[in-house]
Amino acid sequence: MTQSSATIVFSTYNRADLLRKAIHAAKQQSVPIDIIVMDDASTDETPDMMTHEFPEIQYHRSTHNKGPCYQRNQGIKFAKTEIVFPLDDDSILNSPFTIEQTLKELSDDRIGAIAIPFINILQDSIVWTQSRYPPTSRNASLRTAWAAATKA
Repeated sequence: MTQSSATIVFSTYNRADLLRKAIHAAKQQSVPIDIIVMDDASTDETPDMMTHEFPEIQYHRSTHNKGPCYQRNQGIKFAKTEIVFPLDDDSILNSPFTIEQTLKELSDDRIGAIAIPFINILQDSIVWTQSRYPPTSRNASLRTAWAAATKA
């Protein structure tokens, strides 16, 4: 069994369809990762989906809402890797090399923090993505601008 390089912690609440897409994208990463889903008391199909579609993923469901920050912090406590990426359930890693590239950057002692540089603004059914590189490029995480990011 291959040791995981990092952990992705997804916080979610009543967005099973988005979470499903985020998990599928995360599972396509080029390096082995752990995935933890922290459910903030969803009342939709999220619990059933996690049980039946993703039984291999560590899943924790709160009995009542505690908020995304609480869920992220709890998920980080469950992680067994040194590096943890706390992501929302609508965070789609559009390149299979995002985690690999970010881990390489983190190994540089000059790097103190990294934001996952993903731009995806859905407006009027149009997805706007700004990047100098195609999603399959190993340099896909090097973007020209950020609209939003999460600290890695």
